[in-house]
Amino acid sequence: MFSIGSFSLGTLFGILITSIVQHFLAKNRSKQERLDSIFNQVAHDFRESFSDELSFLNQKSENNNLKMDETAYHVLKEAFAKHEKAKNIFRYQLPDVDRDNFENTWQEYCFPELEESQSPGPLIDYASEGDEKERRQLAISKIEKLLRFAQPK
Repeated sequence: MFSIGSFSLGTLFGILITSIVQHFLAKNRSKQERLDSIFNQVAHDFRESFSDELSFLNQKSENNNLKMDETAYHVLKEAFAKHEKAKNIFRYQLPDVDRDNFENTWQEYCFPELEESQSPGPLIDYASEGDEKERRQLAISKIEKLLRFAQPK
């Protein structure tokens, strides 16, 4: 009789412990899913903030007779406030380690050839003399590097 009672108490205790563990695991999984959902939405918005400019930069351009508003510099400069706002929102969704790398990559995008202290301003390197096709390719490569941080989870 004693062994049957011990078995029943042990079984009940085991069921109780299992239920508590499953509850906390489900709670943590739900929290992580919510965090991933928030990250994915903010990452999507960040990627989307660059979509028009990437589309423009990927168009074929003739170096002859470009109007000012058809250059990589002009298009990126016009969108800079939009990009910076999206960057400032997105950066807080990244872990600290990734945030530092992201900030460095942002600096590389803003100042691809000269350091910030030597440059008259962000994005000015995309206005340099030379082949517009090269400027566009440079901008595309820097933007794609930024967007790697915004891959969905």
